[in-house]
Amino acid sequence: MWRSLIYEARHSGTIRLESHRLGNTGGMNDRYGAMAAILVAASVWAPDSPARVRGL
Repeated sequence: MWRSLIYEARHSGTIRLESHRLGNTGGMNDRYGAMAAILVAASVWAPDSPARVRGL
């Protein structure tokens, strides 16, 4: 699960860069929210996250 989130973040970053290259600021701004959600999910699923260490 954690690894797939990292790949999803990488893909989202690529889409953001491509939107920037094409001058599509709306698409670029949408990606910031998507990236934030991915990073939150990845932080919960990280192998050494406090939630996982506590067994939650």
